[in-house]
Amino acid sequence: MAPSVKKHPCLKDLAQSVKDMQRRGLKGRDAARAFVDALVKCAIAAVASDFDKTMIHLHSGGSARPTDLAVLGGMTQDFHALGDELASRNIPLTVVTFSDEGENRNGRLAGKALVEATLKESGAKFGVAGVCGRYPVFYSEPDEYSKVGLTAPMSTDKSYHLEKMSEVTGVPIDKMVLLDDDMNNCLSFFKKGGVAVFVGGHDGFNFAHLHVITKMSLVLPD
Repeated sequence: MAPSVKKHPCLKDLAQSVKDMQRRGLKGRDAARAFVDALVKCAIAAVASDFDKTMIHLHSGGSARPTDLAVLGGMTQDFHALGDELASRNIPLTVVTFSDEGENRNGRLAGKALVEATLKESGAKFGVAGVCGRYPVFYSEPDEYSKVGLTAPMSTDKSYHLEKMSEVTGVPIDKMVLLDDDMNNCLSFFKKGGVAVFVGGHDGFNFAHLHVITKMSLVLPD
């Protein structure tokens, strides 16, 4: 028998609130307001977002050139609305990505530099409280993972990233929500008692395609 999962106490209510928002057909700022209202009601105090196909509508491949406006200008309209709403309430927004800081070289932008360039080129009116850009595969050997303060290989999910953003914001992990288009990352956080929202639709963050993870399932919603 598989071990039971310790679920966050607010998952059911948050999932229902998101479904209600979608059923009402809310869009843009109205949807952002309803979504953040639901997060606040669940005592969520910080948001940790993936980058590829979440913050932006496409996959960057982990880095981009300064002239690659398809990537840097690719923030979704709904992510703009979310960022504006979070900023208006002083709720920290962070980015947790596998775009590794070490790839910020040879004329390419990665990690924090990639996120900051995207905020600028996409015309975002908000900023982020922090960025953790680490690709777990690059931290599997002792001489690699020790450089980032680990005593064992980095887990292949967003655990390390969330811990770092918790340190940056001062918000406990159990009061953070993860937004990610990778179901494995969502399920991993859910399994540890976290609040994860799967970003479906294949085109980045869109309020119409958000799914709160409430059970261990690899069935991908639309």
